[in-house]
Amino acid sequence: MKSSKVLTLAALATFALAACNKTQKSGVGINPANMDTTVSPGENFYLYANGSWLKNNPIPASESRWGSFNELQEFNNKALRTVLEEAAAKTDAKSGSNEQKVGDFYFSGMDSAAIEKAGITPLQSEFDAINNIKTTAGLLKTVAHLQRVGVSPLFSFYVYIDQKKSDAVVCYVNQGGLGLPDRDYYLGTDDRSKGIREEYVKHLSVVFKLMGDAEAVATKNAQTVMAMETALAKASMTRVELRDPYASYNRMTIEQVNAAAPSLNFATFLADMKVPAQKEIVVGQPLFLAEVEKQLKNTSIEDWKTYLKWMTVNSAAPFLPKAFADENFNFFGKYLSGQKERQPRWKTCVQNTNVNLGEALGMEFARRTFKP
Repeated sequence: MKSSKVLTLAALATFALAACNKTQKSGVGINPANMDTTVSPGENFYLYANGSWLKNNPIPASESRWGSFNELQEFNNKALRTVLEEAAAKTDAKSGSNEQKVGDFYFSGMDSAAIEKAGITPLQSEFDAINNIKTTAGLLKTVAHLQRVGVSPLFSFYVYIDQKKSDAVVCYVNQGGLGLPDRDYYLGTDDRSKGIREEYVKHLSVVFKLMGDAEAVATKNAQTVMAMETALAKASMTRVELRDPYASYNRMTIEQVNAAAPSLNFATFLADMKVPAQKEIVVGQPLFLAEVEKQLKNTSIEDWKTYLKWMTVNSAAPFLPKAFADENFNFFGKYLSGQKERQPRWKTCVQNTNVNLGEALGMEFARRTFKP
């Protein structure tokens, strides 16, 4: 299943409470105070309907966007924070219980002193595995491992409901493996896109230096990653092409996948992913798979090591010591998304607990909120 969920049980529960409370208080579904009747609805209906709300609700410095659903999320975050702080403070929670799991997870994220002390060593075992890669087979075994622990190098792999048979699940392989949001960031010819690429390469170099590389090595590694990701971007579908669900649904047998990308040896890859043997999978973009095969044949093992190290540290950066987290925010949050400041630590920890232990947290929320 996909690791991220749109709404957990906790979010659903608080959504219901918020909706009921709001309806009871206002008695209406539309608040005229949010409208700006000085605007002609025929010229700009959006501002006519929402103008006053927009004027009275500027985007907070820690956010890149703001709306009524963000307000609802704020309500949820505060409610879940109470649950998590209580769980984290409880020293006698039963081992293995939801309370113990969510409390320990939240506490580990809030313990910034321990995170600073650990430095980058929590990733050392991953770096050791990457450094030990000697062959394409070893490379793909490491890619499979990284995919299983939440890093997504080379392509996107997940198991989800079959889009053409809703009572079954199927393995999907889609384009991916990029550090920037999508292909347009790599290929756009406008000044904004060019500026983003320049800043991205600078960001890559800074991260490699934080990892311990000398400046010249860090610069070279940044260029290597950029070149590899650009090649993958060129083989990726555009945003418009991705809107066609039929174009991104290509059911292929394992034999057909192996014929298209023999270097992948996909049956072995699935076994390394701990996925039972499959007769068929869904390939989102066959042309992207062909590019993956080309890269596996033509890119040196040393360059793959550089790329995998980047993907690993980039995935973990928000949870690493302040220098890494700040650099990650400065590029992806401030420069790319327009946030002026980082979210408070408690909010980040609440959201990550919700993503990683959503069902357990939802059950703890429900247990505290609703009588049996």
